[in-house]
Amino acid sequence: MKLMTFEVKGGRKGESRIGALLDDLSVLSLQAAVALYLKEKEKEKDPYGLASRYVPDDMLSFLGRGKLGMDLARRCLRTVSKWQRTEKRAISGVRKEPLIFPSSKVSLRAPVPRPGKIVAMGLNFRDHAEENKVPIRRCP
Repeated sequence: MKLMTFEVKGGRKGESRIGALLDDLSVLSLQAAVALYLKEKEKEKDPYGLASRYVPDDMLSFLGRGKLGMDLARRCLRTVSKWQRTEKRAISGVRKEPLIFPSSKVSLRAPVPRPGKIVAMGLNFRDHAEENKVPIRRCP
């Protein structure tokens, strides 16, 4: 599963969503898709309430949900991919919103917009290694 943070072109500015890349390179809006999955497959009475808890709108919160959120997203992705192959029309969400966007209709954002920390190794840079008189690494 390839996850991403994206905005819909022409949508509300600054309204980011998390999504998953589909086989045809289109983007699945994950929270809305999970809500539909929960309603159709799990017969959930409040699909958006549960979907927003397990698949929030921002990647950092989603990753913080751990295995439960990730497993639910995987099950949803498999189901929606199957629906996409068998349906003759566009798949809409519980609230009739689009679930799948062509890549031309989205703008990608940083996958994790506000990471907790970034880990780097200075000797990965040639000039820094030469400056410290250490051998240049073949791989990081």
